[in-house]
Amino acid sequence: MNYDLIITNLENAVKEIENQGISIMPLNQAIKDLKSHSQNIKAVEENIKAIREEVIVPIKSELKENERAGKFSIWGFYVGAFALAVTAISLIYTTFFSRPNLELGKSTLTGIDSDKLNLRLDNIENSLSEMIYFVYGLNSNYKPTNDELKLDQFQSGNILKAGDNIFSVKAYIQGEEVKNGKWFPIVSLTFFINNQQLGINGVKEKIRIINNSGISYYYDNFNSIMLTENDGFIIDGKFKYEIKRIFRTRSQILSICDDTDGVLIKKIE
Repeated sequence: MNYDLIITNLENAVKEIENQGISIMPLNQAIKDLKSHSQNIKAVEENIKAIREEVIVPIKSELKENERAGKFSIWGFYVGAFALAVTAISLIYTTFFSRPNLELGKSTLTGIDSDKLNLRLDNIENSLSEMIYFVYGLNSNYKPTNDELKLDQFQSGNILKAGDNIFSVKAYIQGEEVKNGKWFPIVSLTFFINNQQLGINGVKEKIRIINNSGISYYYDNFNSIMLTENDGFIIDGKFKYEIKRIFRTRSQILSICDDTDGVLIKKIE
């Protein structure tokens, strides 16, 4: 089954599910995004055959269970069709995005556990997000947008670009933290691909802290990295950046505080 056929099957499955009265608009947008990047999917297709057998067995088991329970074998078929395509992709890549919310419209179906239905649709949406990440990727086409980036509190800025695909960073100035009796300025950085935030697994895999003074660290709760001045990070093992200055309106260190909160990020060789 090639990529174009998978997309066709997904579109047909979406249409059938929507005919049952269930709104899954985010999936339509995801499929639209995937169709626009078909030239990049060859690597995905090459991996599907190798893992298909790992996917078919659990899908068949679920369909048989649905049949035994007398619960809408047609619905189970289309869930299986979705799962076959998107689970194969999810086995290739770790989840990088927090899961979008799916809005369910009024359903004409009866006898279906609503919690299980939500979970199934949510898992499908999440897997498609993983596929989108794989398509966008972080590859040799990405180039730095500038040598320096000044971000104010909660401001985002583009740091890498490849065509229409943007890798951006958002700053949150934590202020200062004390360690071993000494105060250090801290900035929290979160990262996005085309406005979709990297989860902590994606951050740890794609963003590595460098020149670590022992103060900087990964912060799982915010899906971010916490950095102090002169420490830095490297994206995908290729693009290096250093925190040159953390501006802050409150300080245990500075004699005169800054008039704004912000950070200056500088590209290094």
